[in-house]
Amino acid sequence: MRIENGRSLIRNAQVIRELDTERVAELSLGSENEHEKTLDQLENLRRITRGLEKMNDDSLDRLLYHTITGGQIVILGSSRNSIRAFILALSNLLPIGCLRVNSGSLSYAHPNKHNLLGLPKGTEIPDWADCLLIQMEVGEVID
Repeated sequence: MRIENGRSLIRNAQVIRELDTERVAELSLGSENEHEKTLDQLENLRRITRGLEKMNDDSLDRLLYHTITGGQIVILGSSRNSIRAFILALSNLLPIGCLRVNSGSLSYAHPNKHNLLGLPKGTEIPDWADCLLIQMEVGEVID
């Protein structure tokens, strides 16, 4: 992890490569199989944490801190499914009332609007933005 303009940036191929994007499903409160969907999302969360632990730095601590304190987490990548899988996995750590999610935005949004934000790779993030950036490289994602 490195710090750029006061923002944290995480790059990790293993985390993204192992996400199960084939079984991504948003949790619906009225869904009959919400338990199975939640288990899939928690499995992705387990893969994320194991991948970040292997980086031997404070990436996992920063991700958990930003998630739990409501800090904005911005995920940049070229695969919408991988971004969505990552965001849905993190969303299991928070109560529904604390979630302000957009996994498929086309432009940056203020942290008051979205605390978990997925953007296409190359989207410009303002210098004033205080967020944790997670960048997924082209060769690192599953389509």
